[in-house]
Amino acid sequence: MKLDGELNHVDRSKPRDMAHLSASGYRIKDLSLSENKDLPLALKEALGDLKLRTELRGEALDATLTAALQSVQMTTGGKGDTGSVAKALAAALPGVRGLHLEARVAGTLKEYDVHLSTDLDRVLKDAVGKQLHEQMARAEGELKAAITEQAAKPLADLRASLGEFDGIGAELAARLNQAGGLGASGKETGPGGFKLPF
Repeated sequence: MKLDGELNHVDRSKPRDMAHLSASGYRIKDLSLSENKDLPLALKEALGDLKLRTELRGEALDATLTAALQSVQMTTGGKGDTGSVAKALAAALPGVRGLHLEARVAGTLKEYDVHLSTDLDRVLKDAVGKQLHEQMARAEGELKAAITEQAAKPLADLRASLGEFDGIGAELAARLNQAGGLGASGKETGPGGFKLPF
């Protein structure tokens, strides 16, 4: 962890205080991200690289906190009957490994606004998309296996039927060869090598 700053009260009418804090590998545990009863979401554990910059000019406050989180473990706290979106989200959460967020605070020490931005929506979208892709690939494999199983007997019957045609073809070729040999006796033959009766 590293902390540096400045307290500047040389001009008491215009005081200016600044602080910069950075921490690497900071462990975060049990942080609620959404308390929505239909889709509660919590950060169970993560390691974060944090940077905090604050500036206070008189009563005016300006602060920014950025965090890059790794080794993220997220959970949904939904109980009982959950919808398909919540189920898809819960199944996708193990695929979430990293997260970035930024919090900006502006105003005064008594009245301030906090603006929070994060790539959580993109991260969850990617995780759900990956989960959906895996489910589709699994369903496609199961469908192929089912079709192959259902088609196995009709294909075997078709091969057997075609195999009978091989025997008929061989018989027909042998008879044509025999018919061709009839004209080899030296007598006059008609068209196609057949013996003429006279």
